[in-house]
Amino acid sequence: MTVRDIAQKVGITERAVLRVIAELAEDKLISIEKSGRSNIYTVNLKYHFRHDIEKDCTVGDIISLLKNV
Repeated sequence: MTVRDIAQKVGITERAVLRVIAELAEDKLISIEKSGRSNIYTVNLKYHFRHDIEKDCTVGDIISLLKNV
């Protein structure tokens, strides 16, 4: 999926999508790997949420829950 596709689907600008991606990478929630002219984004499934209620929960835990819905 391209940045343009994400922007259109979510209803925000491409620049806003790029800003969100940069913030996620800065927080180590995702990693970015160059592949030619494209980027490959990998989600850090061991990333712990910062909010007190979810701090014991990882992104992987949430994805597992959503897969079972």
